[in-house]
Amino acid sequence: MRVRMAALPLAPERIPDAAGRSLLGTYQGELGEVRLSALLGPEAVPRWQLPVRRKAWVYTLVTTADVVLALAVVDVGYASHAFLTVMDVREKRALVDFSALGLPGPFGFVNERPARGMRAGFRTAGARFSVSRPRTEGLLSAAVQLSAFRTAGAGPVRLALNLSAQGAPPPLAVVASVPGGGIHVTQKSGLLRAEGSLDVGARRIPLEGGVAGLDATIATPARATRWRWAMGAGRLEDGRPVTFNLVEGLNEGPGENENAVWVGETLFPLGRARFGFSREDPLGLWRLESETGDFSLGFRPLHLHREERNLGLVQSRFWQLQGFFVGTLKAGGERLALADVPGVTEDQDVRW
Repeated sequence: MRVRMAALPLAPERIPDAAGRSLLGTYQGELGEVRLSALLGPEAVPRWQLPVRRKAWVYTLVTTADVVLALAVVDVGYASHAFLTVMDVREKRALVDFSALGLPGPFGFVNERPARGMRAGFRTAGARFSVSRPRTEGLLSAAVQLSAFRTAGAGPVRLALNLSAQGAPPPLAVVASVPGGGIHVTQKSGLLRAEGSLDVGARRIPLEGGVAGLDATIATPARATRWRWAMGAGRLEDGRPVTFNLVEGLNEGPGENENAVWVGETLFPLGRARFGFSREDPLGLWRLESETGDFSLGFRPLHLHREERNLGLVQSRFWQLQGFFVGTLKAGGERLALADVPGVTEDQDVRW
């Protein structure tokens, strides 16, 4: 299949380039290696700070007619983190809601490659996560094993997931500066095709035919960082798959924008996003509006994954909600109508 692309420049083969330049901007296509230690200029962080400043994560959202599934592996340098949430679409309840902090190094890591050659892993008592993709052509593979004592009565959990980008539009890649010094490199992929299965206790849930989105990020963010984020992945009423990514509070410098929609054969950039919701009632209706009129969405949450930690120097409040989007979204010259497209919203406030 011939895949058409949005009018964006091609992503750099590596960040930084041979001269140490950060190559700030918004691109299409896959990034190569991201070597933070080789950066020069205002985005560079002293090497001695990298062990505590570098943050990296791999996140994937998969939706089918049966479930909304989200998993992540996070490497914060001095610690690691992983979570898996699964919502039953038909019963409108959480099947799995697991998260854990872990040790760094071999116990929790995300490498320097957000595309081909990606490797991420997490392990602690009763939990194992792994995400990998070959350096050559091949599927992205994700596997999770949770023992029964980690799942609050759901029984043992086993995920075997493959994601294929064959025939999909290109990813969106953003290289953004961080106010006060630092860099944020992210690659968002949409319209990935899911294969595999999820076992929850004695129940097997097939994932074939699912629509997936992927977030691979490597950054040296500010000490205090706060953002809102959303990703939807599902099908339009005419059966076409759709994925979209929206953010407020990150990557909003000149020429830096990770808001986008993938539909049909094309990646379309979108305008800046503004989120409206109540922190007193996060399970209430959310509103997501575009500053340029590209979208007007409502989000109806059904499950809240909540993590709040105060470890002294490190503090975080992380809410990710699973539910359904309704509204309209512009893709090129076409106005798309969204009716119960599954996905997630997020509100995060962290000092790391």
